[in-house]
Amino acid sequence: MKTMKTNKILVGLATFLFAMAFVFSSCDRDTAVTGVELDKSQQSVNLVIGERDTLIARVIPGDATNRNVTWYSDNTAVVTVTDGIVYAVAVGNARVTVTTQDGNYQDHVNFVVADHRIPVDGVTIDSVTRTGTTERIEFVMDEDIKTISILHGNFITFHQTVSPEDTEDGTVARGVTWTSRNPGYVEIGATTGAVTFTAPGTTYVVVTTTEGGFQDSVRVTVEPIRVENVEIQLGGNAVTEHEMRIHHVRTFTAILNPVPSFPSVAWTIEHISGTEGEVVTMENGVVTGVGEGRVYLIATATENGLGDRSARVEITVSGIAVSGVTLDETELQLTVPSTFPLVATVAPADASDQTVEWVSSNPSIATVTANGVVGAVGLGTATITARTTDGGFEATATVTVIEGPPAVCIEDHLDGLITPETVRFLTPELFVTGNLTWSDVVVADACDKTTYYAANPAAAGITQGYFMSDCRTASPLHGGVGEGISFFSWCAVMMHREVLCPAPWRVPTREDFQALDRHFGGDGVTQRMGSDEVHANLVQRFQTEWGARRVGSITSGTAAIPEEGVVANGFGHRFFPFETAPFPIHYWQFGPERQTTGNAAVQANNRFVFEIVSGMAGPSARGEVRPFVGTNANSALQLRCVRDNN
Repeated sequence: MKTMKTNKILVGLATFLFAMAFVFSSCDRDTAVTGVELDKSQQSVNLVIGERDTLIARVIPGDATNRNVTWYSDNTAVVTVTDGIVYAVAVGNARVTVTTQDGNYQDHVNFVVADHRIPVDGVTIDSVTRTGTTERIEFVMDEDIKTISILHGNFITFHQTVSPEDTEDGTVARGVTWTSRNPGYVEIGATTGAVTFTAPGTTYVVVTTTEGGFQDSVRVTVEPIRVENVEIQLGGNAVTEHEMRIHHVRTFTAILNPVPSFPSVAWTIEHISGTEGEVVTMENGVVTGVGEGRVYLIATATENGLGDRSARVEITVSGIAVSGVTLDETELQLTVPSTFPLVATVAPADASDQTVEWVSSNPSIATVTANGVVGAVGLGTATITARTTDGGFEATATVTVIEGPPAVCIEDHLDGLITPETVRFLTPELFVTGNLTWSDVVVADACDKTTYYAANPAAAGITQGYFMSDCRTASPLHGGVGEGISFFSWCAVMMHREVLCPAPWRVPTREDFQALDRHFGGDGVTQRMGSDEVHANLVQRFQTEWGARRVGSITSGTAAIPEEGVVANGFGHRFFPFETAPFPIHYWQFGPERQTTGNAAVQANNRFVFEIVSGMAGPSARGEVRPFVGTNANSALQLRCVRDNN
């Protein structure tokens, strides 16, 4: 019996606790009232004895939990109210107020009760104001017709008087309805008299009394907006003169001020010099240079015959047209990862416009930079196309990407130089980006070791490609800029990763840098050039929110990730995978857009060694790729550690 009694108590207690939890959780989900509004908010309503009126209260917000309200008349001898239904009892004035139970929010309506109704005998539109203001607009009488003119886009409100006036014991029903005889020109609120839409044209606005159907009207003319001046722009800037080369295309736009009701622009060409009809072609402001000479490009705002305004720009076309383009290589075989600089030659050599656009048919296999450097990123075949800006001539190269031999790190020369006692972060500052926390750059105080790399077995005279380790500080190489920051070779990082980034820190992966790029507004994939505004904004955020430092001079690329110097040179950034490395590690790095000189095969096999860092400095001053080069700024990078936010 005792056990059964205990069980009943426990069951009861559990039921009570569950109920209380439900009550409290329900309370947590309550939506509070923030206001209340009546359908006749703060108006004055006329009634006669014995009449009823219904008020509707809207509790705000619509999903408020407690929507209960109370009603109150401040003079029940004149009107009473029950659940919003108002009853007129006697002559006089009264105010009916609604109050929310939650928050005591209020709204009211004033009532005037008379003994009897006085018949309506007329209505007059007596004034017009600019909507939202008290500024009056005067009528102009055209014989017996009231008229008013407004500019297209302006809005007005009409006001009326219903007659006769109320007496001491009688009241007039003053309800009216507003209409427009042509809503295509003027639309008006049926109960407010406020104009809500206008278009150029003329129509009548009419007011009609609810009782008796008495009317009054105003003729409304909506005047169109006319152009005062025209401006021709190119690239968002006003121009009156412009020089262009043959085959160049320019898109001009006409800016009409103010914007007219009927915007219409006619573009024409007026010949000045050269062979008439053979200087430019033009369609809707898009001009293509055809031959040498000068013309006027004229933009005229016709406004459907309502008055013409125009502007013109003098265009001079000159130069030698491009006739074609060729590439120094039409077939390439690259390994992952490697790059190769294609060279495009525009003909004739003295053509006015030597620029070309580079496009890859499959960037997942082979990428190409704005300077023609092809990067092998995946196995397969892709077509690289060079297209001239002048004339759109094309030349192509077929790129076949195959797997390359593995690269290995051997002969660790850093014993005693990278140890837990000598490794530290430059500053204790941390940088939180989404789900990751980054350290400041890693410094190895004792590291000043420079050794050698080789990645081409034939050139190096060895049986397989290999890397040798090095690390050093920045100051001896960069004149003190970035002094105290260490550079590490890829092998140094791979061999000493657990010392350089001790747990819970780790060496960042390609995915970490992709997440970082996305955190700052990039997409984690797109290569962006230094002239790209998005790229410039990204670099700014890397510097201010990730603590990125520029190491080295503006004219020499360095290993900073990312770096201001690269932006100044117009270099892009890219993800550079080490699929052939002995460790599953990827680095994100700014690199040189073009490398020059040397045997093509040697370049193809060696370039990726230097792509992991910035070139353009040290013994290889032009970013040249050589089979044996001392590890200087060309082959080392800064290291940042990362950890997950838990």
